[in-house]
Amino acid sequence: MSTPSDNPFAAPPKLGATPAGATPAGVKPAAVAGAINPYAAPRAAVVDHEEEAELADRFQRLRAAIIDGMIYIVAALPMAVFGADKPLGMVLSAAVFLGLIAWNCVLLARNGQTIGKKASNVRIVRSDGSDAGFARLFFLRMMLFWALNAVPFIGPVFSLVNILFIFREDRRCIHDLLADTKVVVVDAGAR
Repeated sequence: MSTPSDNPFAAPPKLGATPAGATPAGVKPAAVAGAINPYAAPRAAVVDHEEEAELADRFQRLRAAIIDGMIYIVAALPMAVFGADKPLGMVLSAAVFLGLIAWNCVLLARNGQTIGKKASNVRIVRSDGSDAGFARLFFLRMMLFWALNAVPFIGPVFSLVNILFIFREDRRCIHDLLADTKVVVVDAGAR
């Protein structure tokens, strides 16, 4: 038995009438048919449940700074061994120093870490938790900080005040505030 919609010679439906198989105006198809349309857009609410990363504690940040500082002191060893007045000592120290800067730049670009931060399982992110990006880390967080520290009389005071900012509730130093960054603990799976 065929329905009027299957018959190609059937008379067209009357104006305002609902064709066979269609739903009346204002009624949702799923409610009429009792079935779910597999081609319909999903109706579930999508909610991001991204957890806030844990802030690195003061000891982790101090440990990372000490490791980074000790590594740069090692860069001066060739001058101590070969003599600061000898070209070999200066060239070797400069090469080691530039190599350390390059390696730290690679680590910063990849995952927001220096050698010390990687060893301490912490990383630098934006204050909203997103990746900070190399330019922000290198120019705003490091170079600006180094430039301010190099100013006579003001540099040492700035450095001390910068360090003391770690005791704020958000554990962000001045260089973190200038670059809109924070230091967080790296997840165990992301190491």
